[in-house]
Amino acid sequence: MDVDVDNILTTLGPWKRYQILQLFYVGFIHMFGGAYTVLVYVFIGYQPPHHCSNFTQSIHTYGIPSYINESQVIVHYSQCDITVYSNGTNMTSEKWTLPCVNGYTYENTAKTFVSEWNLVCTSAGLGELTQTFLAAGQCVGAMLFASMADRFGRKPILMSSHLGLFTINTASFFIPSYTIFAISRLLLGALQQGVAIVLSTILLEMFPKQSRGTIGALLSVFWTVSVMSITAFGYGLRNYSWRYIQLAAGLISVHSLFGYWLIDESFRWLIANKKTDDAIKVAKKIARINKVNVNQVLSIISSQQPMRELAVPRSEPIDEFSDVPENEPSEEIESADLIENTTDSTPSVVQQYTLLDILKSSILLRNSIILWFAWCVNSLTYYGLFLTSSSMAGSRYLNYFINATVELPSNIMFWLMVNRTSRKTLVVFFHALAGLSLIISVALLTIKDDGGKGAVVSTAFGFLGKLAISSSFNSVWLYTPELYPTNLRSAGFGVASTMARVGAMIAPFSSLLAARIIWGPGVVFGVCCFLVTILVTVLPETGQRELPQTLEELVNWNKEQSGWKFGKLRKRKKIETAKTFY
Repeated sequence: MDVDVDNILTTLGPWKRYQILQLFYVGFIHMFGGAYTVLVYVFIGYQPPHHCSNFTQSIHTYGIPSYINESQVIVHYSQCDITVYSNGTNMTSEKWTLPCVNGYTYENTAKTFVSEWNLVCTSAGLGELTQTFLAAGQCVGAMLFASMADRFGRKPILMSSHLGLFTINTASFFIPSYTIFAISRLLLGALQQGVAIVLSTILLEMFPKQSRGTIGALLSVFWTVSVMSITAFGYGLRNYSWRYIQLAAGLISVHSLFGYWLIDESFRWLIANKKTDDAIKVAKKIARINKVNVNQVLSIISSQQPMRELAVPRSEPIDEFSDVPENEPSEEIESADLIENTTDSTPSVVQQYTLLDILKSSILLRNSIILWFAWCVNSLTYYGLFLTSSSMAGSRYLNYFINATVELPSNIMFWLMVNRTSRKTLVVFFHALAGLSLIISVALLTIKDDGGKGAVVSTAFGFLGKLAISSSFNSVWLYTPELYPTNLRSAGFGVASTMARVGAMIAPFSSLLAARIIWGPGVVFGVCCFLVTILVTVLPETGQRELPQTLEELVNWNKEQSGWKFGKLRKRKKIETAKTFY
């Protein structure tokens, strides 16, 4: 059956009330569900300034020899040890170094989990280890939940993952020990990917091809808003225990308790899996809310006829944001015969795919390897650059907000370009810009410049590189799910996201390389970005094509597109109307 799902979605009315309500609810989940789970660590895992707590008993109690007169010693309390000097005038005569026998004193009154469980000094690194557990959980969740979403549907996986985030984040208020907290971060990482990947997939499948670029841009805006808004979130609760911040991060997702009734299953997934009865129900709901005539849609779905001729006749091509001519809303049609015909004619065989199908298809495997490398490079470069800029002096809230704000120009740049050029042009351009900027930046660092102008220009190119890699992340996030068939889309997206976690885990080692070779990280990042630029050119273009329903469609794409060159997409009529939206 040749099902033109894009035509159905266009006929039902793109960018009408139903789509906008679904978009902003899913975006709300993205901002305050999945994103906050990852970002809240910045404020609950902060290591405040500290020093050893003072002696509370005689110094002899702590192992200082009894012949030492307490009135003639000087005690110095440092971060991780206590030094006792035996003479006030000659401190080199005799001294003892002790651990922090009475624990630690922290300068800030509010507790983070680092200060509550004293994850400093000999236990230093255990706080950061919780983020490693989170990343490990994300790897598992990206593989597990994405595959489940392809097999069992987008909606149940998204809603159950979101409900899990709400439950664990809220229950974290009562966590008694570090071990249980670390395990909870592992679970949260897995569930966060269940939310992030599936909601991105369900949004892309909700709109026709001419709207997918805008959806990708909106997803990047949702993420940036969450990155910025958590600053006020953490600052407002700065005088309270980390448990209250964690509790608030959980309670903000309380709507997950009834979210199952606020979102619908992906119409595209229902069609691909021959769930015609459910597809009819969703189509009728969309038509009712958007106030469009659904009779033609229902009759074609029920008869299982090709849907290439579905569109309502019109004198002008359908534009992305133009209103579909609306007939008067029809009354609910009698669908007993409709459902009966559907049941009789629905094929019993549905094309289901697993991750093994990626290995079986040489074309899909080649495309996937290129995408995996691109995701790994993006994550490695993005977080590597972020880590090198996190050591600024001053308020950590202000510093974090500044680092978050730099995402806005990249979002604007991406949004302005996504509907004006092809997907591959975006990916290639932003990776090339990032690679060139970072190479120039590190080259300037090696040039001796007594006036300091070279350092300023180097910083400027480093900033440009960060903008470019942020935009390239948005590009591959949009491009990747378009390169997989419907019943493998979430799984392919999940594996790509897993490779991004690998890059994120490698990123901290960039500081070790920089300590030995100052220009080392920039060269690695720049060269890797250039490699992505070259490899992506062999992938097919997806910008103006309907999402592939089957693996065969994807293979045909590659056969059709033997060559590729930079260039704008074909101009669509009424493009000015689309411009006004953003």
